[in-house]
Amino acid sequence: MVWAKANQTLYIMQYFFKVKSVKRLLGEEIEAEHHHSDIMGRALDKLYAIIGVNKIYTMVAAQAGKPVGLTCRFGHLDATGFHLDGKYNNKELPEERVVQITKGYSRASHPDFNQVVLQLCPSRQAGIPFT
Repeated sequence: MVWAKANQTLYIMQYFFKVKSVKRLLGEEIEAEHHHSDIMGRALDKLYAIIGVNKIYTMVAAQAGKPVGLTCRFGHLDATGFHLDGKYNNKELPEERVVQITKGYSRASHPDFNQVVLQLCPSRQAGIPFT
């Protein structure tokens, strides 16, 4: 999932893999051309439906830290709020796994502000967020 950090769309996936040693990374029977936007989109949709984004991220991040000895044994819970301008319709019932815009406590003493609260629990040593 390294390609995602470059903020590129899926249609360039096959070009990304053309310059990589795909056979060495994924096996002799796998070709760079197998990794095109349709296949990757379906795979990501299935992963999202079965596991969810948070669990995928945690699994990948934990595995990435292993070769350099980073562990996820202890965490630090932290939360921060982001103020949002504009009008938002929150009358509908909230969907699962969808960001909810709320009103509430504000350090700026404006409880009427629209806000989103982000809570993270990163590991102490590696800084990798737990889900």
